Amino acid sequence: MTNSTEKPDDSLSRFSLNIFRVYGLLMLAGDNVTIPLGQISARWQVLGRAGINCRP
Repeated sequence: MTNSTEKPDDSLSRFSLNIFRVYGLLMLAGDNVTIPLGQISARWQVLGRAGINCRP
């Protein structure tokens, strides 16, 4: 790979980039759901993680 606009040649890199794209789409969808409530997806991730840590 010679510059940053070329697609990676190896499967692992392509897979990783696709995972990041899906994550971005999920965050965007989450923001669309939570913005009318005055929240953002990142805050819900933190609250969800805190809730998991509080379970016995």
